[in-house]
Amino acid sequence: PRRASPPHLTRPDSRKGGTPQGPLRRNTMNNTPYFRALYELSGLTQREIAEFLEVNVRTVERWCSTMTPPESALADFMRFEDELSDFVDEVIDSIDLQVEDRGEPFLILIHAYADKESYETSELSRSSGRTFGTQWEIVKRLYCILRGNDYPVRIVGNEDGSEDHITILWRSEEEDGVLESFTY
Repeated sequence: PRRASPPHLTRPDSRKGGTPQGPLRRNTMNNTPYFRALYELSGLTQREIAEFLEVNVRTVERWCSTMTPPESALADFMRFEDELSDFVDEVIDSIDLQVEDRGEPFLILIHAYADKESYETSELSRSSGRTFGTQWEIVKRLYCILRGNDYPVRIVGNEDGSEDHITILWRSEEEDGVLESFTY
């Protein structure tokens, strides 16, 4: 017997011009609660979401309150959130590898742009395509994960104009007081 599709997915009806083998598409449903929940969990502002989705901020406000967002907007927002999470996971995995190889760090420094103007003129802003708020959301997530795992961590500004990066410091066993470092 043929298994039924999950209730939220349908195939185009071949009697209406679609083919049974066609792509899956969502039924029309109220996506507002899902969009609002994703917005609240993301830590991003409505303006940052609007910039990413290339819509007016008022549109995002309506999607978070009363108007059902298009399925494509919800899917794009979910993909964006997944990309942020994947990037944070990649950085955490890199830190974990260094800690496995070298032991517990003395201090982890997260270097970040302190203001929007310096970030927006940086190479990182141009190459990553991320907004200042999105970049700060990454910094906040990294900080929370590292603190939650009892790592000594601080966020410091990029006064020297260098790009965002992470420096892990260890006390050297050979010379007391000298620090070894790794930069990601």
